[in-house]
Amino acid sequence: MWNKKIEEIKVANIKKNVRKFYKEVKETSKEYQQQNIIYKDDKRKILTEAKDILLRWQQYFHCLLENELQAQEKNENENIEELEHIDKTTYEEMIEVISKMKNGKALGIDNITVELIKNGGTEILQRIFDLLLQIWDQERMPDEWE
Repeated sequence: MWNKKIEEIKVANIKKNVRKFYKEVKETSKEYQQQNIIYKDDKRKILTEAKDILLRWQQYFHCLLENELQAQEKNENENIEELEHIDKTTYEEMIEVISKMKNGKALGIDNITVELIKNGGTEILQRIFDLLLQIWDQERMPDEWE
């Protein structure tokens, strides 16, 4: 029966028969019967009262969110442990990153271009490196950057 209805709807759509298309869709949706959903508590007992069903949903979502929060806390703790084992950056790593930066990008609020950093010589590079080490040791950004 459903296959025949679906075919009629397809044919109406292909032939651009809008009236028949919507008529068939409407008739099909009238025949749809919502299935009764059975709710059970955590002990598999069937719930019939609306308040019991709502309470069960509340318990379910509380448990779901609790598990999610525990998983997030575990991930955060693992991430913190990983971060504690990260070594300080080296001068060579900084030079490698700077060399990979693209030229011709828009200026930041400090008005320093990538080209200036790349071609500024060892003194600029050493000052940037010293700043990176200071940030690493103090574990905070300079106030001017906030």
